[in-house]
Amino acid sequence: MTLTVCLRGKDGFVLASDSRGTFGDPRGTTAQNDTIQKVYLIRNIGILTAGGPQGNMIIEEVRRTVESENIDDATKVMEKLREISRNRFNEWFPTFPLMPIPGQNSQFVRPCVQLTIAGYDSENEKLIPRIYSMLSNLDFAPNLHDFGFALGGVAQYALYLLNRLYDVNMDIASLKHLAAYVVT
Repeated sequence: MTLTVCLRGKDGFVLASDSRGTFGDPRGTTAQNDTIQKVYLIRNIGILTAGGPQGNMIIEEVRRTVESENIDDATKVMEKLREISRNRFNEWFPTFPLMPIPGQNSQFVRPCVQLTIAGYDSENEKLIPRIYSMLSNLDFAPNLHDFGFALGGVAQYALYLLNRLYDVNMDIASLKHLAAYVVT
């Protein structure tokens, strides 16, 4: 089960994840791979992916586009990630509904991929921290996390811990320890 964590502190961001990929139905035979990459850095923007290899393919395409177009702001990277994600999912899964349709096989839906974007926007020579998340089953509609953190995957225990231990005024060194604790 996947867990991704993005924390904003007084001097930057910390992005962390587990490295496990679980394939198959948990009620039956499953396979696990403990070498999955879920944390990416594109220029100065951090991106987390949870849910599947489709997200990894999209991130590589976004990396090429962002670098060739010289994009640096978190919001602009999020917009490019959303555009490419929507285009690819519409290309790959044109007949799959976003959400299950009542009375239809609930397995007949698009794969679920969550993307988290963290970085800064530059406005009038001022850096503004931004954390966004997007979910494939909501057509990659962007969510702005203005409370300092974002979680992806199976996050109920991590949310419990962060609601008690996280403070937006923590420094990077403290956030690294907190992220490692929450992920494990």
